[in-house]
Amino acid sequence: MRIQTGLEDDGAEDDETKFDYFPITRERLCCMKLLLTYKNALFKAFTALRTHYIVLLGVFVLGIIWLVATQLVGGSTQGWGMIQGLISSALLAFYYSWIRSVVDKERLRFKDLFEFDYTLFFTIIGASFMIGIPLLVLQEMSRTGSTMSWVYLCASLLVVILLNPLPEAISVGKSESSMEAIPEAFYFTKQYWIEWLLPVALLVLPIGLLYGLTTTVLVIAGSDVTLPFSLAMKALASMGVGNSLLFFIILIPAAHFYMLFRGFLFESLSSGRRRF
Repeated sequence: MRIQTGLEDDGAEDDETKFDYFPITRERLCCMKLLLTYKNALFKAFTALRTHYIVLLGVFVLGIIWLVATQLVGGSTQGWGMIQGLISSALLAFYYSWIRSVVDKERLRFKDLFEFDYTLFFTIIGASFMIGIPLLVLQEMSRTGSTMSWVYLCASLLVVILLNPLPEAISVGKSESSMEAIPEAFYFTKQYWIEWLLPVALLVLPIGLLYGLTTTVLVIAGSDVTLPFSLAMKALASMGVGNSLLFFIILIPAAHFYMLFRGFLFESLSSGRRRF
């Protein structure tokens, strides 16, 4: 005859009580899925950084070319802004094509780094023109009074936030023109604004903690939407790295890793799955 000690029932009640403390709610499940997505994107970025080291070397070369071009041409001509834009767009065309190849899991050889994608080049120029001209007009108007200065600041902030995934829309999204890339970036932000902008908020968090909200807003508004790694540079600068050789050596891998993470995250979120 089985003796009923009551231990079995107590254990069952304890288990039920234990699970009651941590209910699997929809919100908790969404957070778990989001963290898993971030984890996968980070893992893929680390793996790509290690396996595609040749791309990192190429990024160093692009950075050196940019610094040399800035020293040789910067300030020496009234048309420096135009020249700067062309050089920046050309270097970004190289870099965006590398990011696309890495995210698409293509094997890059040394000679592949020298292939120039004219479609990417003209898409970057077109997007920069469509965004830059209205902002330039507002910037000129902002000199007339404080009200227009606020309008220019708000417009710049909205562009950086609403069109934040523009580089990924051009490269990973494979938009073939600026007329396609800009709407794609906007609708992507509209659908995945929490998932996409949370890492951006974490990136500028050091600036906010050290210098306050006003400076953080000015830094974000003053960044280039086609150069999201400029935020990584400013975040490192806020932590006291400084403008030195060490700053350059730390910035390049950090900024490149950030771009890889964004690329894999964009691919994951735009793969057809619904929001979390």
